[in-house]
Order: sequence, then structure tokens, then C-alpha cells
Amino acid sequence: MFKDKQKLKRSVGSYAFAERFKYRVSRSSNTRFTAECRQGSCGWVLRVWKSNRETYWHVNSFVNEHTCDRNDNYNIEFKRVRAHVIWDLFASKFSDPGHNFCSKDIVSEMREQYAIHLSYNKTYRSVICIDATHLKARTRGVLLVAVCKDINEMINPLAFGFANSECIKSWTWFLKKLCKLIQYPVCVMLVSDRHNDIFNAMEAIFPDASYGICAYHLAQNLKIFYKQRDDVISLYYRATYAYCIDDFNRIMDELKETYRKVYNELLGIGINKFSRVHSLRKRFKGMSINAFASELYITGFLKHAYEMDVNLVPDPKFRDIPDAIRNSIVLQWKKKNLSERLKKLRIPSVGEKRKVQSCSKCGQKRMQ
Repeated sequence: MFKDKQKLKRSVGSYAFAERFKYRVSRSSNTRFTAECRQGSCGWVLRVWKSNRETYWHVNSFVNEHTCDRNDNYNIEFKRVRAHVIWDLFASKFSDPGHNFCSKDIVSEMREQYAIHLSYNKTYRSVICIDATHLKARTRGVLLVAVCKDINEMINPLAFGFANSECIKSWTWFLKKLCKLIQYPVCVMLVSDRHNDIFNAMEAIFPDASYGICAYHLAQNLKIFYKQRDDVISLYYRATYAYCIDDFNRIMDELKETYRKVYNELLGIGINKFSRVHSLRKRFKGMSINAFASELYITGFLKHAYEMDVNLVPDPKFRDIPDAIRNSIVLQWKKKNLSERLKKLRIPSVGEKRKVQSCSKCGQKRMQ
């Protein structure tokens, strides 16, 4: 008996991985689920059903005998390994805060312990979005981030770092740290805005990786050409998200006739950097940086976050802080004093009258 269909599919996938055979789903509906061995002549079959009046799934019949050759039904690639199966195997290691576990560790451990050559894209999608945001706290500076989405469309933060400013030196340092995390940089697709320092650092650290431009940021840069024309921005987004080359060429020809300046600007940038169909790597849904972060600010996500319990900060004597961090000194960023409006003897605004205030002790009057 299974609680829901998702639990059923996870159980079947985990069982097939443990027994080392491939299966196929021959029937899947709201009330029926049938899984068979990949070899058509094999007798292994699982039939599960659910009544319309309840939510639990019941096993109708299960023939757990293989009449096929198991060696022919299993190879070292084993492409049927699902993302949830990998999560079930490494869930305990992910939950350990003292253990740094990255994608290349999953690939190597699957090869050593389970004799499976897991592809790197199986651990997470190879589209990585890179961006920076300014910090408004006391230390100021910028926060550099790199995120991606896994196969289940869940946001996976890869790395983050703090820097003084968004310059070539900061991005080079950050991308070097990110490169150590990735085992096969040639399989990576990096997406960011059109910041020159990011592009120069990418060419130096990831020379073999592909580079794409965020669709939203590029649309904002093109505003200087079309000046808020809705027809131009609509053609641009249709060309960017097109799946077929014929559709892309047709939309670009229409854009050329509508507004040639935008058309020439896009050709100068390179169609492989903004177009989905001409991308050198599969960008999936990673066309915009906002798609990787907008889910964090929806009402449902924030409501779920604030419903969680707040853990009290433990006493300092129970904190396990490494000596290298405990003895380090964090200095404030060097910054210039910001120009502010004068608080005294300032010129009054239009329509504003200067007030006369008298001292309560000596009675001296002064303008305020």
C-alpha cells in the first residue's frame, strides 16, 4: 500500500535501482499504474490500482521473477537512476552540516560504491546563473551568488561570497572557487547579465564553458532602442523562447522589418547567447536569472518559511567554532563618505518657512 502516486513511483525506482534492472511504465492514470521489465519477453510486472473514494494505492498483482537475462537488462550507465533515488542514497550526508558534499563527490561515490557511471548532469542541471546584489548593512559591499535548478525544478544554491565591489578581481576570485566545485566545466552553461567584468572573468576561468545572457536583463538594455514599444519587446521574447529554428527565423525577419536597430543589436550580441534554440548548451528553463530567484519571494514560500520554528542561539561556550574563524578579524569595507543634505543652515525648499526657535534658558532666538 502506498500513500500517493508520487510515493509509489519513488518506491518502484528505488527497488529497480537496488535490484539492478530497467523497467518501463506501460500504463499510468489516476487510478491505474503498471510497471513492466524493459525486456518485452520478461515476466516481471507490477500492477497497482486506486479507488476513486480513497487516496491510497493498493497492489493488485506483483510477479517478482525475471525470465530475461539480467546482464542484458543492466549496463554500467544505468540511465534509469532518478533524482529522488540519488537523494535517498545521500540524504543522511546532505543533512550533516559538518560534511561538505558537492556534485563531483556524488559522481565519484556512485562509481566507487555502486559501480555506476553517473552523468554529471544527473546530479544537477548544468545551467548556472551568476549575479550580484548590493548589501545595505553596516559593512556594505556586494554579495556574489551562483545558483542552479535540479531535475525536480528546485533551486540549488551552489556558492556565495562577499566582496568589496563588483569588479574583475572579485569575479575572478569567486569563479575560481566555483570552478573547484564543478568537475566538468566544459558541460556548464553560465547565464548572467552583460556585465563586462563577469564576461572577462568567465573567459579566464571557464574557457571551455558556454555563456548566455539573461533574457530579462537584455530586454532592459534594449529599451534605449525601442523606447517602450510593446510590439518590439513582444517579438524579442518570442524569438528568445522559440523552440524551432523556423519560428526563430520568421520572428527575427518580422523584427527586422519592425525595428531594425534592435535587430542589428541582437545580431551583434550573438544569437547563441540569448536564443534558446541556438544555444550551445541546453538552457532548459534557465533563460532568465529571475526564474531562479522569483520563486523565493512568492507568498506561499514566505508563509511556509515563517511557519518554521525559530531556534535559539546556543550559549557561546557550546559553540563549535574553528580557531581560524574565531581568531580572524573582519574589517569594514573602505568607502567614501556619502554626501548628505545639510541639517543646519540649509536652504529651505519651495513653500517651506524657516522656524524661529527660542532657547528655554537664555531666551536667545535662532533660525531653524
